[in-house]
Amino acid sequence: MKPTLLMLRGAVVFVLLIACAKVANLLLGPAAGRHGEMAVRVALGALSCDAIRLVLWQGMRIPAVGIALGAAGGLALARDL
Repeated sequence: MKPTLLMLRGAVVFVLLIACAKVANLLLGPAAGRHGEMAVRVALGALSCDAIRLVLWQGMRIPAVGIALGAAGGLALARDL
């Protein structure tokens, strides 16, 4: 039984690593195009706190949706137990 559980644990870790890589790719894609946008904002006189707020807002949308879906799925599965 123990080797089977170890193999299952390894598979779960591997799937979680793939999911983390996909989320990182989703976050880095739009960030590559933001350099020009930030340069224009700074040239027009935007404050640095506004730029930081914008980057944080755009970077937290995807994790917030993931957290909400994960919590909802966990609660749904916990009710079945």
